[in-house]
Amino acid sequence: MQLAIEMELARLGATNPKKTVNPEAIRHSLTALQSVFDAALSELTSLEQVGMISGEIYLRRSLVQ
Repeated sequence: MQLAIEMELARLGATNPKKTVNPEAIRHSLTALQSVFDAALSELTSLEQVGMISGEIYLRRSLVQ
């Protein structure tokens, strides 16, 4: 689920604090259960791979190294 969230953020271009998306939109596009999505998003934010500003999220690290 974490990789799916990261890939969806990259696909949507949400790759910096000025380009954020609503996490509910990501959850719906992935058709994920709320609890599974919340756990994965929590893990990503605690690892600082996904940032959150005013309730919206963005990818903090590039998937392409």
